[in-house]
Amino acid sequence: MAFLDLLIHTVSIAPYQAGSTDRYGNAADGYGTGVDSVARVQQVSTTEDLSNQDQRGTRFRVFLPADTVVSALSRVTWNGRTLQVEGEPKVVNGATGPHHIECMTREVLG
Repeated sequence: MAFLDLLIHTVSIAPYQAGSTDRYGNAADGYGTGVDSVARVQQVSTTEDLSNQDQRGTRFRVFLPADTVVSALSRVTWNGRTLQVEGEPKVVNGATGPHHIECMTREVLG
């Protein structure tokens, strides 16, 4: 089976853009228009923090084609979920060059 046949999901990848400032002068994060890409999204772990807040975090590994534009500041939208890329995406090389990209992402709720 070819690698692209394993990419059974569609994600939207939005690049980071410096946003405007809020009324207090703080910089606000902004994101550009998302670009659709085929992908494979796999849940890796989930956590829950009830000590000082009710916060749930879920981590996902996202597999993308080698020519996908994604960075550590990108935001991925999948299946109604907003995922923030954690760290630099990893380019996995094959025998003749880049084979695919793997990103660790995290969704935080609460």
